[in-house]
Amino acid sequence: MLKLQVQNIGLATVVIKDPEGYSNFVMEIPTGETKTQLITNDVLQRIESALKAYETPVMDSLGTTVVVGVRWTVLTDATLDTRGMPEGLAGLPSLNEFQAASYDNSAGATDAVATGTGLLGNQVAATGSIQNAAATAKINLAATLPGAPSNGISLAIATPAGGATVVAVVGSAITVTPLAGGDTAANIIGVINADASAKLLVQATVGTAGSFTAAVAAVKIAGGKGPGVSLSLDGTACVLSEVTNTQLTFDIPTGISAASRIVPLEYRNGPHVSRVSVPVVA
Repeated sequence: MLKLQVQNIGLATVVIKDPEGYSNFVMEIPTGETKTQLITNDVLQRIESALKAYETPVMDSLGTTVVVGVRWTVLTDATLDTRGMPEGLAGLPSLNEFQAASYDNSAGATDAVATGTGLLGNQVAATGSIQNAAATAKINLAATLPGAPSNGISLAIATPAGGATVVAVVGSAITVTPLAGGDTAANIIGVINADASAKLLVQATVGTAGSFTAAVAAVKIAGGKGPGVSLSLDGTACVLSEVTNTQLTFDIPTGISAASRIVPLEYRNGPHVSRVSVPVVA
């Protein structure tokens, strides 16, 4: 738990509460007083915009007296997640909702969606590009998941051969073999983004339209920052296929035991953990 400290510098009593009603958090600060109250990371994430709005004082018509205004800070100690403090992230990544009402615990599900706020935090996805020798065709790459763990994912273009463009993935190395005679950047991108293993590593887009007709040595993506993200359901890892600031797309694992109960969906962004409850049905 964190501690939220708010000082009321205006003439009016300020009331701060969870705007989405997910908790019963309420903080009432009379004029001239300073109050401190325990708060979870998730609630802090949701009320951050209101706190920031109150930072700019509302003045009276003469512009001499503060009618509404606060000063606030988050208090913590060495045992708590302090990542948000030095990075200026008062509210940390928070899951809000699992969009499916339920799922069959025996079969799992693909492309399930959970929504939230600030899910990327300050993490940055690794990026890079690969182009042919003449620089007439280029494919841009971005890691599917943010963070430094994606640095070093590679893509190589093998010597064109065969009757179709194919992709092979070994660990974090992706190799595309264009069809005999070569293939266009657009078609190669389509193969990468459609491959079940490759798309979990990178998302490809067109940099320069053109064709790859010869082998190109592997290039590695770089620039990813942050400790990485993960998602689990009832302690079992989920396969994340997309992470944006407001949405997670993932596959639900099969075999989650004990149907007809509530299990936690847990999102980890570095040291920060956020959870929502998910019903399991038979």
